[in-house]
Amino acid sequence: MLKAEDFFQGMLTTAREPDELVEGVWFPLKQAGERYAFTEFSARHGDFAMVACATVVTDTSIRIAVGGVADRPVVEQWPRLHGDDLRGALNDLSWKLNAQDDTHVSATYRRHLVGQLGWRVRDRGGEVSKAPSTRLQRGECWRITVTLNGRERAGYCESRDLLSDFVRHELGATGTHVGCEHGVCGAVHRARGWRGGTVMRDAGGAGGGAPGGHG
Repeated sequence: MLKAEDFFQGMLTTAREPDELVEGVWFPLKQAGERYAFTEFSARHGDFAMVACATVVTDTSIRIAVGGVADRPVVEQWPRLHGDDLRGALNDLSWKLNAQDDTHVSATYRRHLVGQLGWRVRDRGGEVSKAPSTRLQRGECWRITVTLNGRERAGYCESRDLLSDFVRHELGATGTHVGCEHGVCGAVHRARGWRGGTVMRDAGGAGGGAPGGHG
């Protein structure tokens, strides 16, 4: 049995030999006092993540894992950091990962995402954020209100989010799907009594929201 740091050896490369088969994967159970969170950034929900972050937070420590930047997932463990100390640690980590430019995003933007997503998972893992949502820290963010199954619901979305993304991932209505991936299948939405368009419509334009800006 190999530890994860020994199994992953590089980009799409593992320690598995050609005549070997992975029979099982073991994950540690959540311990008392631990809180955890995961988030990722992709061009749209369901795509491969440009950057992904996970964290386990206790009263005395923060353990953070970052994927999509280095050639393999990287894990760091720090004491319980706050404010500028945490921002500094995330910035140091973002440079340590040696991000590279590619056809999807620049190295500079990946480093930026490490800082933003790292802060977000820390919040979700047990810290209290003063902002209504840590989504506000990523860029222009809108608070919108829609009518869903006869009930008025509100939440936050970014300018890049589709209405289907907002309904599924912010409101938790996972029965909503994008069938054709292009918005030509005739699926419709209803936002504040207005009927039209498709689930591929930009969420910010559907709910008559107001920009939230940075938190």
